[in-house]
Amino acid sequence: MANIDKFNDLRKTFFIIYSDIKLNILKHNVNENINENILSDLYSKLNIFYGKLNKIKNNNILLQGFIDNNYGQIKEVKLFLINRKTDKARSLHDKIFTKILKFNSYIPLGITHVFEDFIKGITYFSDELENKKKIPIYHRSASCGNSSEDFRKKYLQCYNTNIPEEIEKKKEHIFKCYLERLIYDDMFRNLTFHFPKNLTEQEIKQNNGHIFQLSERAKNFNKCFNNIELNIDIKYDNNFPIILDINYLKNNLLIKKEIFMKTTYIDEYGNTRYYEDVFIK
Repeated sequence: MANIDKFNDLRKTFFIIYSDIKLNILKHNVNENINENILSDLYSKLNIFYGKLNKIKNNNILLQGFIDNNYGQIKEVKLFLINRKTDKARSLHDKIFTKILKFNSYIPLGITHVFEDFIKGITYFSDELENKKKIPIYHRSASCGNSSEDFRKKYLQCYNTNIPEEIEKKKEHIFKCYLERLIYDDMFRNLTFHFPKNLTEQEIKQNNGHIFQLSERAKNFNKCFNNIELNIDIKYDNNFPIILDINYLKNNLLIKKEIFMKTTYIDEYGNTRYYEDVFIK
């Protein structure tokens, strides 16, 4: 079977399963017991889905295409299995989501993936790749880091040193971290409507933490860059950011402007992708 046929067959199987699960989620409160016969039927269908998924487990392009096309629905199926709290549900969850789809216990919002792809070549480069990917990507060591106090003192606070080389290193981190959080914030406010809205408790905590850190990074940016104000404007095309305007102001006057543009295309599996080229103006 050709790859595109495998992909379409997988999507068709998943759609049937998702529809059945969605129907039962609507009929029952997630905390209520669902009839054992219904659960058995759902588990059998999920096993069939697992078998088809297992056939393409080594094809990263097909797997990523499947995830991108069905992100919100995949998330709901994962949460459905987690909420069942049975050995059978846990086994299916681990086989599908841990071993093949490689989802962590925390599923990032759809915008987190788009954010990472958009900033590649703008603020995020190949020499910043790390063995363990941080989510969102601004938590990598070249930007905001791991949120520890030691990292903040070393890289995200402009004071605590008089050594020019250290100051420059701090300024690099402070600028990149603040800019990326501004971009993420704009995307979150503009795109949440278009992505899954049923936030988990961990996601809510993450977003509250992001707002606090955005405020803190703004303070450090202003101190480190002589009270220069940084603001951005992002233009979207079909819910994908394509143009980033960065404005530098001092005393409410524009002193510098940078524009970055990326273009998108639709791959053979119907996914929106970014071309690698970044146009700078």
